[in-house]
Amino acid sequence: MASQSIFSKAANFAHKVTIGALVGYTGYAAYHLTGQVLEGAGVGPVGSKGGGEEHPQAGFIATIRKKAQDEYEKYYDIGHREWYDKDDESWKKNLPRPGKDYPTGR
Repeated sequence: MASQSIFSKAANFAHKVTIGALVGYTGYAAYHLTGQVLEGAGVGPVGSKGGGEEHPQAGFIATIRKKAQDEYEKYYDIGHREWYDKDDESWKKNLPRPGKDYPTGR
């Protein structure tokens, strides 16, 4: 009986340590995540001028939005077709390049 009591106390202690570590880690993760959310709160939505500093890739994202809008406008145009050709690599010429097609912010 005495040895069972020792094992029981050891198991209770290990359980308390494990639960304490898990609760502590959860609290730390919540604290860290809250700090990150508050830090990112100063940056406004991409493309907006308000809400703090501008997004670091706002120029690139605006370029991608413009390209997507152009492609969407071509979608219902029945006179416009871009056929697939596996050897055609002309699409690489239309890729946006930093500093040339959009501002880098540096």
